[in-house]
Amino acid sequence: MYDCKKWSFKGTRFDYQLTDSDPWSITGLARLRTEGYEADDSSALRGMDKREITLDAGLCFAYKQCWGKINIDILADTLGISKGQELAISYSKAIRQPFNMKKVFITPFAGAEWRTTSLNDYYYGVRPEEARPDRNAYKASGDVNYFLGMACNWQISEKTSIFTMIKNTWLGDEIQDSPIVDQDYAISVIAGLVFNF
Repeated sequence: MYDCKKWSFKGTRFDYQLTDSDPWSITGLARLRTEGYEADDSSALRGMDKREITLDAGLCFAYKQCWGKINIDILADTLGISKGQELAISYSKAIRQPFNMKKVFITPFAGAEWRTTSLNDYYYGVRPEEARPDRNAYKASGDVNYFLGMACNWQISEKTSIFTMIKNTWLGDEIQDSPIVDQDYAISVIAGLVFNF
């Protein structure tokens, strides 16, 4: 990741600050949607057509107060691959020096993401020509995923810190019911070394 005054690049997401007048800020963003797959990624996907990675873009509206921060992300597929949209709302609260740990900052967060029918169906639907005896045809509708997680920053020197994040997403019923999905949640973990200059 790279973070500077007006813009930042974090993993698959790029942000550019458009306005910053406390307590509101508006940011333009672009993000790779990496839910795509190929048929040989899993035996459960044999006979499925490839689902492409795409590029979403949109706006993030943030509202920040002493009690925490609310983010509203509005995203749409820019390449016409899924033709889908997503609206995500999240709440986070930075906590400095938890349990008297002077060099540690943690940020718990929680939220929900509403996904349109076209987005869910592109990645989790099964087309009639992809059906087989152990995989029925399936059309996914719009639905909501919920998530909860925590980010942690541990400063190990004046300019260097270790960053970690864990996030659990509870998948909506429309995704869970897909014949190519066998879990009702998804866990992601990120860790890295941060250098400030």
